[in-house]
Amino acid sequence: MARRPSWRLAAVVLVLLVGVSAVATLVGDDGREATFRSVADFTRHSNSTGAELHHQQIVAQRPPDRLFVDGDGATGIVEGERLACDFREQRLHCDRAEAQRTLAEETEQQLETLADYVEGEDPLYVIEADLETEVGACFELTLTRDIVAPPLGNLTRYCFDDETGAPSETHVERDEANDDLVLTQLTGEVTDADLDPRTVFG
Repeated sequence: MARRPSWRLAAVVLVLLVGVSAVATLVGDDGREATFRSVADFTRHSNSTGAELHHQQIVAQRPPDRLFVDGDGATGIVEGERLACDFREQRLHCDRAEAQRTLAEETEQQLETLADYVEGEDPLYVIEADLETEVGACFELTLTRDIVAPPLGNLTRYCFDDETGAPSETHVERDEANDDLVLTQLTGEVTDADLDPRTVFG
């Protein structure tokens, strides 16, 4: 592992994990935001039974819009509306309402929350960085004390694609289960169809 990043960088990394774009802060460039469409395989391995849960996740992000899709449905903010879609009677149904917060406002709120985990003299998580790996820049967070249901697990490793800022690999260790997210497809272009749940689900 290389150098230890500042709390602000660490918070941005965690925000990127949930898809809110803050790449400009991460790389210190000219203010561009993360635009990408990613497809990833998610696996949850139970530490008690050995059972595994598998599903595919799709993220289409083109700020100020973002859509998250998995086997259960879709959620996101598209054209100023908050979407929540699920399957009822074998058909996709989407509820829409005016978004009360923009993607940028959610970013700032999450930054403030996540900063509490990694800053100060006695942070909840200690961060180490390996900025040059085969899957991009990686950040590992290790829990510093025993608590019930730690918000980011006992140990987490987040990796991000250098070009787009999209999550490329994630590993989260918890007492009850370990989660892994592995990127299978990635593009830096997002179309209107990519942000339409009806198109995504066919």
